[in-house]
Amino acid sequence: MSITRVLVVCLVSAFLSVVNPALAQDRAAEAPTTGKDRTLTKEELARYAVLAQKQLVVLTDAAIKNVKSDLEQNGLVSPSAMMMMNDGTVKPLKLGDEASKAPFGLQVTMYRAALKSMARHDKITAAAIVYGAGSSDDSGKNALIIEYEHRLGVSGLKLVPYSQDHGNIAYGEVLNKKKPFQLFYDPRPDQQAQAPTGS
Repeated sequence: MSITRVLVVCLVSAFLSVVNPALAQDRAAEAPTTGKDRTLTKEELARYAVLAQKQLVVLTDAAIKNVKSDLEQNGLVSPSAMMMMNDGTVKPLKLGDEASKAPFGLQVTMYRAALKSMARHDKITAAAIVYGAGSSDDSGKNALIIEYEHRLGVSGLKLVPYSQDHGNIAYGEVLNKKKPFQLFYDPRPDQQAQAPTGS
């Protein structure tokens, strides 16, 4: 099974456990097709959850494709970011020439800052940042990390373990985790210490 298929299946199955219904209710109530003076019905909230799910599948698929070729060709994952614009198009976020020469951990921080600015200025609907993580020893334990957020109250992290053997890459079982909001909304005080730090 391809990494894209594995991640799509895991995203779909984990979506309802990751979505924050209370936050989704608050954010969906701000959508232009609903009035702020009423509460959404369960059916409307479910439609917004399905919309967010579909958009995140498209976004994370694009983010994975963006780094997969680098990983297969170079054995290295340079951080990258994808964003879903308000019209539904998916675009990569590119760092400037000087910024792209920075250490990977700093690049992840720069992607978060740029995406946060765009999210807080209502320029994007969803965002994903992909970067690699590996052990400092020669154990060969590596992982792709995909952070994603959606305006409708979804924030999560996927850990995709992989190993390389003579240019062949084998992917392991995907681990899904909740992640405090960083881009669209401020994390709750009890979530501050849980924020991912990058590679």
